[in-house]
Amino acid sequence: MEKKLLTLLLLAGYAALAFSQIRPNEIRVARGSEDYPPKEMHVNGKLRGIHVEVIEAVAAKIGYTVVWNQLPWPRAQRCAELGECDAISFISPSPEREQWGLFLANNVLSQVEMRFMVHKDNADRISFNGNTPVFLNDKTLLSIIGYNYGPDIAKARKYEVKDLATMAAMVANKRYDVAVINAEDFAGLRLRDDLVLLDPPAWVSKAFLAFSRKANNSSELSAKFQASYVEFKKTKDYLAIVNHYKVTAK
Repeated sequence: MEKKLLTLLLLAGYAALAFSQIRPNEIRVARGSEDYPPKEMHVNGKLRGIHVEVIEAVAAKIGYTVVWNQLPWPRAQRCAELGECDAISFISPSPEREQWGLFLANNVLSQVEMRFMVHKDNADRISFNGNTPVFLNDKTLLSIIGYNYGPDIAKARKYEVKDLATMAAMVANKRYDVAVINAEDFAGLRLRDDLVLLDPPAWVSKAFLAFSRKANNSSELSAKFQASYVEFKKTKDYLAIVNHYKVTAK
């Protein structure tokens, strides 16, 4: 028994040593496990998209390779919070998230626009004038667990589901009148023909590559990434990625 325990401890030590030898050249980045075209998505089985390619290119400029950790969104955030990952992509800031994440001003990946979504049959009956608290006063809002929809929606009465497909199906089947969604995600919904987005946006924010405060050398690494990212945005390589995905350069 003691021999087995000693063997296990030695193996664990070797694994830790191997990890420590590899890690200085890696950035472990967590992300949500769903596809969010054109930002983060799987193409022929490979993770691609403007966020993915920009992060990998900038990391390479400072001598790192990116190891992607694809997890359910609440678990991805927990990974960064605990320092099990160095960073997390496609995340907007909030007071709670800023306690564990470094949201450097120039590590912005894209803009996030949250919109209310209703069934097309209810589009004439349900209108939104931009006043979120009043709009939601008599409603239960359908949303996704772990998402940041801004301070007004954070205070609203909500029913939370695990993913986009579930949320879309519940609105399409008229189980709930209103849901909230990142506007870019709407185009990829299978049931989108039964749904409409309301104007104006409910909340607009920025999506970052945020670095974990608990990960080793996070302050140095986030600053180094930011400096390289600023320079990369001036290059033809950056514009080529932007043009390939037909998005607006940030």
